[in-house]
Order: sequence, then structure tokens, then C-alpha cells
Amino acid sequence: MKSAVAVAVTGTGEFEHVLCGLCGADDARRLFRDRDRQLNIEGRFDVVRCRNCQLVYVNPRPRQDAILRYYSGYRPAGAGGPCPSAKDRRRFRLWLRTITGNRLKVALANMNVPRWFCLERDTPGAVIDIGCGEGGVLRELSKQGWETYGIELDEQAAKRAAEVTPNVFCGQLERASLPSNRFDLAIFHHSLEHLPQPLASLREVRRVLKEGGEVLIEVPNLQSPQARVFGQRWVGWDLPRHLYHFSALTLKQMLEEAGFSDPEVWQAPAPGHFAASLQYLWNDLSGNIRGRLLWNSRILRLGFAPVAWTLTRLGWGDCLRARARR
Repeated sequence: MKSAVAVAVTGTGEFEHVLCGLCGADDARRLFRDRDRQLNIEGRFDVVRCRNCQLVYVNPRPRQDAILRYYSGYRPAGAGGPCPSAKDRRRFRLWLRTITGNRLKVALANMNVPRWFCLERDTPGAVIDIGCGEGGVLRELSKQGWETYGIELDEQAAKRAAEVTPNVFCGQLERASLPSNRFDLAIFHHSLEHLPQPLASLREVRRVLKEGGEVLIEVPNLQSPQARVFGQRWVGWDLPRHLYHFSALTLKQMLEEAGFSDPEVWQAPAPGHFAASLQYLWNDLSGNIRGRLLWNSRILRLGFAPVAWTLTRLGWGDCLRARARR
């Protein structure tokens, strides 16, 4: 497979035309064109599929020196409003217990990112979270004994993450000058799809991992039923911030191309995606493109959680998780 370290081809103004981020080909067909549905910033963006390797990506896309304006006031796809109350959480656990029985602990762990990460390792070590945001995952891992490091592009988010751990670099991973063979675990929690060169970033992560170290990834599932049902209104597209869109096949291929051994890819639930996608559908029907009532609904998000978990058990998860070893 052709290397695709340098992806930019041509560009004018804010936008650039790019090669395929996996195979390096310049042969893609347009799937659809849509707008920024979350922040409603002007512009239309083409989502294309590489004819050679089937990777789906945005092309042309905002240049890296211009894309930060699409993050002002941004919330990750599927993120909701205020955190559920203790009463809401107790109700959710009781409901979940009725469909999981003795597997409640496993089910909760599968829906909780820090718990999932911790379950993958017998003992804590050094962890780096690429795209750590305000440090939510690092905070939980730190409580469990991990030595935490973060990479974050957004300056304000990086400042807040630095309150969790002093080891936060604001900028691109490749410019952090991290030592080789330093980390036991690397995390891309809904961040790989945002990166301009995900293959190069995975290669850099492999360099900084210790021998036997692991990378854990979670991204939206391009082939999920929600993506097919909601179409362009599926929140997983999140144009133009999500530059790449993965299937199980292309995610596994990218890990292999980066040099990781025996990558494993499986599906995961995303309860918040349903509420957000339903919000986009309602916004189109009502004409109120700034509506957020359904997106912020704790009842809708908690109510759909058991459904999301059940769909995932049936092989219809709205997210993909991957694990690979250096």
C-alpha cells in the first residue's frame, strides 16, 4: 500500500485538496455534500470515498491554520447537556440490570471510557491521551494510579487539562518531541478522526510506545445502522471537524499500515449519538437549525442507553473500538 505521509496537494484560501490519508491515491468519488450542522458556520463540505482503499474523508477540507474557527463553542459529537443527577444514574443502573443480569459491571465498563481502558491493562503505567480535551479521561486514569500525559490542540482545553496533569502539550503530536519507548498505553478517544494525518500520528504513537505497549481507539462507526438511517444527519459526520470516517476495515488497515501487530476492531455503544442525530432531523423538519432540546435531554440519552447497548450486542454499534500492540 502506498504511503500517505504528505497528504496535501493543492489549495487556495482556507481550503486544501488532499490525497487519501491511507493509500495516498488521488481517486475518490463524492458521497454527499453537507454543512456544519453543529455550529452552523457557513460553507459546504464534500465527503468522498477513495476508490482504491475505500477510506472516507472530507475533500477539500479546511487548512490546519484555519480549522480552529470551526471549534469555537464545539462539543464532541453525541455530547449532551448537564451530567445526569445521582437519581437518574440510579434509575439507569436498575434499568440496565434488568437486561444484563450479572453482566452489569461489564456492560457499564463497556459504556464508560476510562473503565474500558483500565480493564485492558493489569497494572497502571504511563498513558498518553491524544486529543485529551479538558482532561476528563486523564482525571479518571490518574485516580487509578496512571502516570498521565495529554496532547491537545485547543489552547483553552489544554489549559484546563493542565489542571489535571502538568504533562500536557498544546499542539500536534508530531511536534511534542516525545522520547521513544516511553508509554505503556496510548489513547485516541474520538480524536483520530479529527487529525489531518492520522496514519502519521499512529506511526508516531508506535514510536513512543514501549515494546508490547498498546494503542486503544474509539471512533464513530461509518457502517452503523444509525449512519444509514439518519444519512447526512448522522452526528458522526460532524463536518468539517471529522476529517476522516472509518469502517472496521479501514481502521484495521490504517493500524496495520502504521506498523501495529494484530489489530482488533469491534463495536461499541454511543447513546448520545441517537439524541444528537434525532436533533438534526428535527431541526431540518422544523426549520430551526439551532435547536438543542433533544440533544440536551437527559431522559432521552439515558433512555436510549439500554437500546444502544443491546444494538451493539447484536452487531449494530454506532462506534468502533480498536486495540493494537506495538
